[in-house]
Amino acid sequence: MPGLQNLQFLQCEALKMLPDGIQHLSRLRNLHLQNVSPELVSRIRGEESVDRPKVQHIPTINHFYTTSSGQFLKESLS
Repeated sequence: MPGLQNLQFLQCEALKMLPDGIQHLSRLRNLHLQNVSPELVSRIRGEESVDRPKVQHIPTINHFYTTSSGQFLKESLS
């Protein structure tokens, strides 16, 4: 998958960390996270987070989630 440019994780609430090897997807331009675990998001949010080095080469990282009131929101993590 060396040419992969877009990657989505949808409804992966059991996924707690990014898969090993994502840092080698050098052409990846968009990472789309929708309704994933809070643990996964916290591992890539912010410059000092645990998995940030794995995704620092990805220009666009978006987290989409639904609030307890049912509102659908977008957060940029890039």
